[in-house]
Amino acid sequence: MKSIRLLLGGSFDPVHQGHLRVAHTVADASGQTVFLLPTSQSPFKAGAHASAEHRLAMLQLAIAEQASLAVDTFELQQTGVHYTIATWRHFQALQIAPVFIIGWDAFASLERWHEGETLIANAHFIVLARDGEHDELSSSLQQRWQMRQKLSADTLQSVRASEHGQTFFCPMEKIELSSSAIRCELAEGRQPAGLPKAVYHYIEQHQLYRQPLAG
Repeated sequence: MKSIRLLLGGSFDPVHQGHLRVAHTVADASGQTVFLLPTSQSPFKAGAHASAEHRLAMLQLAIAEQASLAVDTFELQQTGVHYTIATWRHFQALQIAPVFIIGWDAFASLERWHEGETLIANAHFIVLARDGEHDELSSSLQQRWQMRQKLSADTLQSVRASEHGQTFFCPMEKIELSSSAIRCELAEGRQPAGLPKAVYHYIEQHQLYRQPLAG
């Protein structure tokens, strides 16, 4: 029987309170530690504005003394563009069932991900979205959504022996924070309200995000 690892992926460039709120929401609902999984280079973005070392340091500061959160550096150690399917295969080989935490828009676009059909059939997802406010889904994703379970410590245990991908729903209001907006505020010399204090002090110390940047 496999162990379970909950993974919240992203560039975390920089990590902000919205990321932490998502992680804590899932940790509280599931009774599991949530691992923040910084990527080396996302297939959906041109590249990170801060180095891997800086992004990792900021993550570690952001979750210090928060027992329900941790960092997994697997993707950060990879070179070039990295795909979720490779992360899924990595943990499967270790006899760990990875459960990916994503928003509704990401779930609805899974067919466009690299080897999306394999992910839809086999990978486990926790989908964060407002209850009842969902767009149309493709037939394969609609079938998965109809079989969803509300996330809890009990329902999550079904992934341990499952041979097929499981979908868990975790209701959550939309968070009006983005790393790109925070980078713009930093470039303008302002202190963004959505940054943990320790992360802001680190950014100040290392003079990160000082040049005006798009995206």
